[in-house]
Amino acid sequence: MDLTGGTGSDRCMGRGIRAIKLRSKRRNAKTFQKISEAMGDRGYSRDATQCRVKLKELRQVYQKTKESNGRSGTEPQTCRFYTELHAILGGAAITTPPVRGLR
Repeated sequence: MDLTGGTGSDRCMGRGIRAIKLRSKRRNAKTFQKISEAMGDRGYSRDATQCRVKLKELRQVYQKTKESNGRSGTEPQTCRFYTELHAILGGAAITTPPVRGLR
């Protein structure tokens, strides 16, 4: 299931949710509703639950791939949207808030 039909990071709504932690169903209900509405604006019919489930599945596949790549002696693995998911979930600099007071 393609979330938005866009290309690259647009496909998994990377631009709109980079700083959002997708961990808690209750805490993020409004977030998933906004994702659902954005998809509706793009011509897709997905409710908030479908968006939550899809993002959960993508996160699980990413985690398994990342763990596999951390083991020595294994071939490097990838998954669909790995680069975008790594930017969102992998602790990349874009998701880390700046430290204030350091020069």
